[in-house]
Amino acid sequence: SRNLSFAFMQRIVRSLRIAGIVDSVRGANGGYYLRASISELQVIDIIRAVEPEFVSACASGCKVADSCKGKGAMQMIEKRVHDALHFSIATMKEGVC
Repeated sequence: SRNLSFAFMQRIVRSLRIAGIVDSVRGANGGYYLRASISELQVIDIIRAVEPEFVSACASGCKVADSCKGKGAMQMIEKRVHDALHFSIATMKEGVC
């Protein structure tokens, strides 16, 4: 048990539903399920669904994007993080990542 609050979990599941990663079934036997197999689901997609600006090179609405001296470095960091997290849940489950 991680002692996560119900409200916190609701926010996460809502983000995953909006991103099309999970869906729900109502009723006594209801619950949430993945919409894709774990071999198709990428870790980066889950992270971006829950935290859209996770290592974002230039956050939307940045007022200095055109003249930013760090923009190139941030874009390189974002690409490397994306590449590092671009593996499936199945791979993670197998302990191969």
